[in-house]
Formats: sequence, structure tokens, C-alpha cells
Amino acid sequence: MSQELKFHDQSLLNAVKASSQQLDNFQQKLDQATADIKSLEKYLQSTGLCLDLSVDVSAPPYHAIGWDKVGDAWRLVGYFWDDHDRCARPLAESSARLRLACQPFLPQLVKQITETLTSLEAPIRNDLPF
Repeated sequence: MSQELKFHDQSLLNAVKASSQQLDNFQQKLDQATADIKSLEKYLQSTGLCLDLSVDVSAPPYHAIGWDKVGDAWRLVGYFWDDHDRCARPLAESSARLRLACQPFLPQLVKQITETLTSLEAPIRNDLPF
């Protein structure tokens, strides 16, 4: 526990002590997840990547995260269903729970982007007559 707290209820004190490491580290983990999301988004924007791509995630209500155009900007987004429509919400503006849940899937998204770009590259052929 980062600070000494006093509780009259011993069971409450025990519960706080048992949870203190996770509670004390929460803000740091959230800040790191948010920074990773914002840094990756800024990097992808700087590359000019304008292909909508996504990977499946298990972070309800999001069923996928991806790279998509939101308004006039390309953003890292979480996809969710609203009635029968697929909607996108920027990850950086999502709740803390969703940012933490989606952050571990970012490497998978980067891998998907790389695989897609590789598949779009046409081999150079020097044997054509023109």
C-alpha cells in the first residue's frame, strides 16, 4: 500500500491490503496502455496508411480493433455493434477498461497490417517485353 490507511472494519482493512498492489499500479498501467495506443496511432498516421484493417478481440462490447477513418482522420478504433450497424469508436477515447483490455491486441493488429501490406505488393517482373 502506497499510503497508510486506517479502517475501523478489520475485514475492510484486510481486503484493501490484499488488493493494494493492483490498486496502487492501476494508474501506471492505464497510462502505459493509453500512451501505447496514442503512440501507435500517431505513428500509423505519419505513414499515411489509409487501409481499413481489423483483428478480432475479446473485449466486450468491442468485437474487434482496427485502423479506420473516423471523420477526417485515420484512427485506432474499437468496433462494436449498435443494433445491426457496425460502429467504430477511437480507442484513445474509450473507457479505461476498454483501453486496458484492447492494448494487448495491438501487436496482433500491427502484424495484420504488415501481412496485408506485404500481400498488396506486386512482384517486380523484368521479363515483360514492354
